[in-house]
Order: sequence, then structure tokens, then C-alpha cells
Amino acid sequence: NTKSAIKFKDTKRLKLWNDMLLANLNKNCKEGVKYVQVAEQVMVGTCILMYAKEAHLPKIRNVSTTNNKTGFGGHVGNKGSVSINFDFEESSFCFINCHLHHGQKKTATDGMIFDCSG
Repeated sequence: NTKSAIKFKDTKRLKLWNDMLLANLNKNCKEGVKYVQVAEQVMVGTCILMYAKEAHLPKIRNVSTTNNKTGFGGHVGNKGSVSINFDFEESSFCFINCHLHHGQKKTATDGMIFDCSG
């Protein structure tokens, strides 16, 4: 319903995903290596999670997350994107997860990605 699309944040489901991903990352890595969660961004049913080796944390800077609601004139998060931006050593990265409108035109998508890049 509309109320859940506006205020939705399923923390129980997010915790299940986070716990499962961390357990699998740490189960399958070399001894002495540990992965940790660096960032998360959630918007309705779309989320993005960032993990890194604990040893790499000092090299990760300027972490920011955004969401861009495009549903119902930009007011509802049933469509849109979530993103994580960060610097690793001397390189900048931006990862985007999006749920687009059916039949979305390329020009509208370009604007949405521009808005998420920060």
C-alpha cells in the first residue's frame, strides 16, 4: 500500500541479508581475514550494502549514501535508486542499484543517475 511505500524500512529482512552475507564472506576467506559492513542504503524494496576487508578500512574515505525516489513525481520510493559513493586510496567509486519504471526513457534514466552521483 501507499503508506508502506513512503515509510518502508524492513529492518528485520535487512538484518537477515546482512548477517547471511557477512557470514558467507567471512566463512570463505583466508584465516585472519575479516569482512565488515561499511555502508548501507535502503529504499522500500531496494537496498545496497557495502562490505570490505577490515584491513582495507584505513584506505576507504568519504563514504556517502543516497537514495533518489522517482515514483509518483519523486515523492514515493517504489521506483528509483540507492547508491554508495566512496574513495579507495586514490580512486573514486559509485555503485548504484535501481528499480526503473516500465518503459523508462533513456533521458529520464540519465537524470536519475546524475542525481545519485552526488
